[in-house]
Amino acid sequence: QLDRRVMDGAAAEMLEKIAARSPQSPHPPVDVFMFPRHCPLPDEGVAFSEWLMPNCDLSNPDDEEVAEVLYDGDRATLTSLLRQGDRLDSFAALPDDAEWCFQLYNGRGHLPVLRNAAHVFAILATSAQCVTAMGGLALPTPDAARTPNAGHRKYMAKDTWFEDCGDGGLYVLGVDDAVLLFYVDGPGDMVMGRWRCSYDRWVALWLGAFGSTMVLP
Repeated sequence: QLDRRVMDGAAAEMLEKIAARSPQSPHPPVDVFMFPRHCPLPDEGVAFSEWLMPNCDLSNPDDEEVAEVLYDGDRATLTSLLRQGDRLDSFAALPDDAEWCFQLYNGRGHLPVLRNAAHVFAILATSAQCVTAMGGLALPTPDAARTPNAGHRKYMAKDTWFEDCGDGGLYVLGVDDAVLLFYVDGPGDMVMGRWRCSYDRWVALWLGAFGSTMVLP
């Protein structure tokens, strides 16, 4: 698990200033960082590689090439695989009462989360750590990765927006007309918490909570 204490003092101070001016969650605090493990899910997870490549044959050079980059956060690879079959249909619609807010984390400070009373859909762990380099808290962009100078770890995040939660994390990925949210546990080869909404709603939810695509302290 990624501990909030790895956040440097300047980032933590800036984040608390942003949190003080932002909506606070009325729901129970987040006590465990990796969000699929502290709230009920629409599924308990399936094998990520089997879900995206059910007929993978590693003796086939094409399959081998795709398998080698499956966990790199390569946009073209993920988008191509997600469009196949009925995989997009496996994403549940983001509930109407989902909202962005700041949530107390382990009694030490706040983190931005997208949630309702029943589920946590996203925790912006990496975004929180990058506030000083970015100049504020940025709206996750489904069609682009963070700017290279954000200071984030590139683990599983080649050219996608990824919120690193330790040994895995959350992808925010635009595919066709949808924004997809899904958590991938790299070492465990699992995908969990699959949700989707429209681009317009994705932006509207953020602006409704924070008022700007870049939230300043």
